[in-house]
Amino acid sequence: MKESREIQKKLQTLLTPHNVLLGGSLIRGESTPHSDVDFFVVPKNLWSLFFIIRKKQSIQKLAELHVCFPKWIQKHFYYVYGKNVDGMLTKITPLPHVAAYNCAMMCTILLMEASIALVDNHLTEANHISQKLKKNVLLLKYFLQMKEDKKLEKGGPLFNFEQDDIFSLSTLSNLTTKEIDVLFSEINSKKIKEVSTYVTRILETYFLHKKSPLLLESFSTLDLLRKGDFHTPKRYFNKKWVEKINTAIQNEQHNEIKTYLSLAQKKLIHWITI
Repeated sequence: MKESREIQKKLQTLLTPHNVLLGGSLIRGESTPHSDVDFFVVPKNLWSLFFIIRKKQSIQKLAELHVCFPKWIQKHFYYVYGKNVDGMLTKITPLPHVAAYNCAMMCTILLMEASIALVDNHLTEANHISQKLKKNVLLLKYFLQMKEDKKLEKGGPLFNFEQDDIFSLSTLSNLTTKEIDVLFSEINSKKIKEVSTYVTRILETYFLHKKSPLLLESFSTLDLLRKGDFHTPKRYFNKKWVEKINTAIQNEQHNEIKTYLSLAQKKLIHWITI
């Protein structure tokens, strides 16, 4: 915790006047020795992005930093729970359909990461990833239930995190079952195939019901500034792609899985990180 605070202070000095937040499980008191440390910066406006991007090289020497694009926040396209260097808490609340979209994407990425960790015989890492995968699966099931209840609609309602923070481990424990706990525990080369089948079935249900969040036109501005290219995640994230991943895992096509994972990391998640 102390080391993370020191990194946050250095990032804040580098990026003042923009708020740098320390977030994730560390702030919620749910961290484990394997937990990632999340740092966020909230630019004051679009032009502030130029300032942040110019500092990219210095930032990368310290940590991976998530950029909360101003319009994403205005449109509730992002979930952030973090504290600034003075300890003040910031909560940015997403629309349910956007949060569900993110969970579904993370399910595919974590599934592939767990599979590759098993191939490399990193059993501890594979089991750690499988627990993160279980969390995202439970969240997605929660969102799908909201859809059935006619609550998962574009435009609202927003979550009331003061009353029900569904991202907390204590709430998720109420959503799990003994069968799910067993499925995602003590992961191995045989069980990953069962997990893949289960996750694929959940994702197919999601694709059947989903309302894809519309990406803002201005999203492309950030990507063009960063790497001269723009790829809309929904071009890659679809039912056919998920089925290809499941087939590769079932047939132990490890090179294909690595290729799909590399594509996902480039096209699905790194468009918000520097």
